[in-house]
Amino acid sequence: MAWIKKTFDKIYLEAFNFLNKRSRKEVNEIIKLLKIKKSHLILDLCCGWGRHVCSFYKKSYNIRGIDISNEFISYAKKTCKPKLFSIKDVKKLNYKNEFDIILNLETSFGYYGDNTNKIILRKIYAALRKDGKFLLDLINPSYVANNFKKRLIIYEKEKLKIIDLNELNKQKDVIKTKRLIYLKGKSYTKEIILRLYNKQELKIILKNIGFEKIRFFGKLNGDKYNSKSPRLIVLAEK
Repeated sequence: MAWIKKTFDKIYLEAFNFLNKRSRKEVNEIIKLLKIKKSHLILDLCCGWGRHVCSFYKKSYNIRGIDISNEFISYAKKTCKPKLFSIKDVKKLNYKNEFDIILNLETSFGYYGDNTNKIILRKIYAALRKDGKFLLDLINPSYVANNFKKRLIIYEKEKLKIIDLNELNKQKDVIKTKRLIYLKGKSYTKEIILRLYNKQELKIILKNIGFEKIRFFGKLNGDKYNSKSPRLIVLAEK
């Protein structure tokens, strides 16, 4: 979809750089939850500007990152080890039995229609080695429905303010967001269209693909999932 490349650019990167402060903690939680070993080969799918990849790398883990955004990957190569990153469209994954761990973090799944989203999950399954693990980090649809706000300030500090203007289509389970970014005296508008998948839907889809031992959590630290959890964390094994 055209909006993806337009949204995830240098402006988006600069506006959301505050997320870097969370990277080390999140990586520590992921390592513990998935019991990742130094011998494992990890892929961060839709890695953005590489904040998680760099944290893993600094801990001497064997990781690679891919993303469709030229701007994100260019930044990642400048701030971390360049060979860890490559520009790749998630829809065109062609790995076969290559990775022990595949991560998809920060709600970077659900940007396409159902058929394409399922194709992506099949490609992820194919890319995993036997007994490989897939971690999917999404927003929880139940939380969205119960706490929906048409206008939501998601960040405000000094010369940066980010406001989401949301439209929720409950019949199609799609949320459309017009993200307003006010940065250093200038304003920018970004579009995000997200298909919301609930726990039961994901369980059926992943099982049909071949995944086994599918578990759900409310946080990356392994907290139990419930309808009030802001996040829907899925851990599936091949």
